[in-house]
Amino acid sequence: IHCAEFPYLHFFFFKQKTAYEMLRSLVGSEMCIRDSCLAVREKYNENRNAFHNFDHGFAVMQASFYFTVKTSLSKYLESLDILALLLSALCHDVGHTGRTNIFEINTMSKLATTYNDRSVLEQYHASLMFQLLKEDDGNQNFLANLSLSDLKIFRKHAITNILSTDMKDHFDLLKKFESSYKEAVEGGVEFGTKETHKELVTQLIIHSSDLNGPAKTHDIASQWTKRVHREFMKQYSEEIALGIPVTPYFKDLDKIEVAAKSEFQFNTIIIQPMFNILNTFLNNEISDIMEHLNRNIKEYERLMKENTKGSEDASP
Repeated sequence: IHCAEFPYLHFFFFKQKTAYEMLRSLVGSEMCIRDSCLAVREKYNENRNAFHNFDHGFAVMQASFYFTVKTSLSKYLESLDILALLLSALCHDVGHTGRTNIFEINTMSKLATTYNDRSVLEQYHASLMFQLLKEDDGNQNFLANLSLSDLKIFRKHAITNILSTDMKDHFDLLKKFESSYKEAVEGGVEFGTKETHKELVTQLIIHSSDLNGPAKTHDIASQWTKRVHREFMKQYSEEIALGIPVTPYFKDLDKIEVAAKSEFQFNTIIIQPMFNILNTFLNNEISDIMEHLNRNIKEYERLMKENTKGSEDASP
């Protein structure tokens, strides 16, 4: 297998000068990068998930790269921080079961019992990432060139990043970021000078990147939405079959009015406030992303109203 068989992967690592130079200086050979990424890809796609697959992992890494390198966020991070961010973004859902943490906990799955019901999937992804990147088979030991001190820093950042993608911590993360930034400004301290600032920046980047689907053009955003809704509906059916508590907002997502309402609410309550915080922090550097998001929200609102009215008119 060669990276050339996956053009987008080959382009990102070997044609993007910034990413390439950073990876080569910290990691080593192209063969090592290639073999490690293909191992990650294989593990991602084992469960044949509609949404949580390698395409999603790569999309999150690409978004993290954009936020880090193409905006002023880069001034807060060093090469090792960026390496940890990009690789944790790529691996943040590796081995995903296609089910939620709640499902794993309610079924007392092997993962739930292993990680004691706490950020079950996120802990699994972080653990699996290091198993794959440290694999000594052939050229696959991605981390072999890092010194022990750098490896400790890399590991700490990567684990923290992946754990921050747990949706139960969403509001806490936004609150911590806003309060930390406000405290720094009011105290006359440049934000980013403390280690806690850097951690919050990378956590917000990977979390925003993980949820960046609705901030793409509508044709692309709608495709990601259909994919994740397929996973949700599959879980809902399985919950009924197993007789465990069902996730109510996973029901009837194949109906336009239900899917549109779900996306409208999720985007206005979760996604929009998060990207508003990021855009404000970046002095409007991601205004194009905000425009895509706002258009999608309006489109889902339109679909929700039109189809809900149609359903009411059709009722006897």
